[in-house]
Amino acid sequence: MKERDVTDDINEVLRAHKPLVSWYRPVPSVYGQRFVDYVGVSCGYYWIIEAKRPGKDATDAQYIRAKEIEAAGGAAFVINSPTDVIRFERWLTKNEAKYIVRSDWPTIPFRHIKVIR
Repeated sequence: MKERDVTDDINEVLRAHKPLVSWYRPVPSVYGQRFVDYVGVSCGYYWIIEAKRPGKDATDAQYIRAKEIEAAGGAAFVINSPTDVIRFERWLTKNEAKYIVRSDWPTIPFRHIKVIR
């Protein structure tokens, strides 16, 4: 199993949970190093994923980034097996259940949100 197989499994889970999940995959550039494979939000919960092939683990820099995200209230996942993909999907499902219960709360249309500088 390669890292590509792990990311294919993650992509399948994310697509299955649309529209309650929004994510992107940062692209490395000459201006900075990419530290994670996925950045997303699900029902108000910010998260990152570092995908690795089985037997591999995140780098020290990736773990530091994960701890920063968790300290700010987000969630960080290192996924390197089908079992980890299942755990991530369960986490998504749990958060969606909380969101669905709250879905009758009033919402503010995006165009009405003012930016304060």
